[in-house]
Amino acid sequence: MIMAKTITYAKLVWLVTFFYSSYSFALRPSSLDETITIAVKVNSAYLPGKPSGYLGKEISCVFNRMGQKYRFVELPWKRAQFLTKQGEVQGFFRAVKNNKRDQYASHVRFETREMRYYALANTPIDFNKLSSADNNNYGIGVAFGGFSERWAKKQGFNITFSPQENTNLTKGLLLKRVSVIITSKEVMNQFISLERRDPADFKSALAAESPAGIYFSNIFLNEHKGFLTTFNSHVATCIKQFPNPLINHGIE
Repeated sequence: MIMAKTITYAKLVWLVTFFYSSYSFALRPSSLDETITIAVKVNSAYLPGKPSGYLGKEISCVFNRMGQKYRFVELPWKRAQFLTKQGEVQGFFRAVKNNKRDQYASHVRFETREMRYYALANTPIDFNKLSSADNNNYGIGVAFGGFSERWAKKQGFNITFSPQENTNLTKGLLLKRVSVIITSKEVMNQFISLERRDPADFKSALAAESPAGIYFSNIFLNEHKGFLTTFNSHVATCIKQFPNPLINHGIE
């Protein structure tokens, strides 16, 4: 019985090792003649055909101009970053540039991500004086688990409203669940467009901004010298070809 259990466990270890090795080999190209794999968050809004699919189209445009075969795979966000760090996938997007990611990957900027304060137009608030100390007077809302939540916590805000979905965040502002929300310009403008709201119903101010785009694994780049230079040479053209439709309308 002990021998049977040992053999069964050994087989299990072998199968897991074989599966992981096969999975890794399938995702990691030996040359640029093979397909490279770019990870995105599960249910990403940035894939072609999705609400913010302009970015997926821009990145696809670059690869097509390079003649580079590629595929997008949806993965849990932490897993996408871990596999990029290990070189098992070649990159991930849409990603805001930060020091932690810079340690194992190289960022290519496609746009600037703006995090903005939003309030109802008739709310008596001066955004220039807004600080964590004001939070007792002005409840702060952010989407749970996102960049805006991490930024707001880092600034010392005591968050009083954090729904899972951006639509519930913006509706919470309308229902006066909070006085101020922090979200991206794209999210707010999309809400205004879909809900047919008047931009004059809201007021806004810049909270923070940072480069956003795609990260490529440094392991991959070290194995394929010149890839990043070629990729970068096509970025401006593809941004012009597939501009962000949510950036240039709605509330500023």
